[in-house]
Amino acid sequence: MPHKPKTVVNVTLQGDEWDYDERVTLGGQRFRLVRVGTSGDAAAAEEQVSHWSQDANAIAVSGLREARAAGHFSGRIEDLQRITGAATQVPAVSYTPPRAHATVLELVCRLLLEKKKI
Repeated sequence: MPHKPKTVVNVTLQGDEWDYDERVTLGGQRFRLVRVGTSGDAAAAEEQVSHWSQDANAIAVSGLREARAAGHFSGRIEDLQRITGAATQVPAVSYTPPRAHATVLELVCRLLLEKKKI
């Protein structure tokens, strides 16, 4: 019986127009990659992190810089810490890509290197 894919979720403070739920294979390991946009709503992001922490293997919170630039988020760094802290069952990291076009697949690679337990 094939192993269940590892689920990596990106909860972003950006909008939901680029959301996806895809299955990919990387290095022979199957992954489910999910993106959930919250349009700068910190409470919604915290709720999504809490929800996904029940099933995901890792969670990233991203889009702070972009949401601020678009005027969707005016919160503080403490808000980001509260959002990532909502993941009680799995590793959660805040993620600011070095390039605007960084992908969740790059995030998977980063998490694999940093959290070898995925």
